[in-house]
Amino acid sequence: MSVLDKKGIALMLALGVIAVITLAIVAIVTVSNNEVIIGKHQDDSVGAFYLAESGLEKARTQLNLNWANTADVSGTLGAGSYTANIYNTEAGGAALPADLLRIRSSGSVDNAARTIEVVMKDLIPPAPGSIISAIATEGTLSIKGNVVVTGDVEENAVISFENAFGMPKTQMEDIVKYYFPDTYYDRAFANGDSASKVTWVNGSGDESTVSDNEWIGEGIFIVNGDFHITGGTFNGVLWVEGDLSISGNPEINGTIFVKSGVTVDTTITGTADVTFSEEIIDDAFDTLRELPPTIESWKEM
Repeated sequence: MSVLDKKGIALMLALGVIAVITLAIVAIVTVSNNEVIIGKHQDDSVGAFYLAESGLEKARTQLNLNWANTADVSGTLGAGSYTANIYNTEAGGAALPADLLRIRSSGSVDNAARTIEVVMKDLIPPAPGSIISAIATEGTLSIKGNVVVTGDVEENAVISFENAFGMPKTQMEDIVKYYFPDTYYDRAFANGDSASKVTWVNGSGDESTVSDNEWIGEGIFIVNGDFHITGGTFNGVLWVEGDLSISGNPEINGTIFVKSGVTVDTTITGTADVTFSEEIIDDAFDTLRELPPTIESWKEM
């Protein structure tokens, strides 16, 4: 083999090695670019999702101000945008109940887009005047001593939490946990704690007791168990899931619902005063009217 032939073979081998290296570099660069593109798309997709959520919250705020305002909501945020459409019908076209609306919200960033759809429920507490009794109980009512009850009294009545508050009990508990965590108790109620706006007490075990004459509560007060009050003042709507015992000299203005029996007993000390007040009841429900609509269902399209 001549020297020229050997040089030619060496040149071909060198060119082959260079080609392989070049292809490897191109492949690495291509993979890297693809990873960058994929990574950016994933980031954009996450951003689009949060924009869709932003559109949803914007629509929720609008409906909280005016449930009848079903105008579309749109806007921009950073490099993306969102649009939320509000419907009073199901996806198939059937009309929704007056307290439900469907919202479809889409967010986009560059070529990434995400869409979510929820059904929202308006919190509609009972209308003023729908509660007419000072005390309503599904059990019997025993009144002793120098008790003053101003207003109607209903014994052996059929009472419903949902009718009283416009929502199931489980939903009310979730609302208190989320919006009023400082007045959600997993224990017996303590005299030093205040009841304001919406209070929830899980009175399992020992009954929850208020005995401090200086105690003042207001708003909506729900006891998921037995309750005993011997002093203090409460203005609002009191719901007791178990037995209620009133003794001493408490003053309760508004209304009382009891799912079990009631004993109003002032034979020990002082007098108990229970007064029906439509105005105080309406003020108590104002707290619920101010809350934003709740999400009944959620899905990503």
